[in-house]
Amino acid sequence: MKTYTINGRQCIDATESMNLYITDIDCQLASRKDHTNCVISRACMKLTGCDVLVYRSRVYVKQTYQDVWVRYVIENTLHTQVIAFDQGGKFNPGQYTLNKPALDKRLGNSSGGQKNTARKTPRKRPIRLTNVRPYGGTWQNVAV
Repeated sequence: MKTYTINGRQCIDATESMNLYITDIDCQLASRKDHTNCVISRACMKLTGCDVLVYRSRVYVKQTYQDVWVRYVIENTLHTQVIAFDQGGKFNPGQYTLNKPALDKRLGNSSGGQKNTARKTPRKRPIRLTNVRPYGGTWQNVAV
């Protein structure tokens, strides 16, 4: 099985969801387009006391006692808030949830990948047309 790492530390999926409480102070002190000092990372650091990396759809929280990164999935409302904040908008304070990844989105699960390109049925024989105009779309060669 493939091992996923961030900065040399192993990455694992979260087993439970996490509730975040984002305040006005988190929104005022956060910086835009900085995944270590954005609104969500400030709220997570306040809650857990650990390092946090925030991306568009994923949040990685560093657990010091296991020396691993724990991966959470951002819900849709929080996702739009992050994008709006990075583009110069205002982040709405409130309670948000960082979800654990769904079973089909967990680390190590295949996303389908490349399909088998071997043909199971032989190709059909091309149709040969007869009695067709030799210059189907060129009007320059037509005599008037």
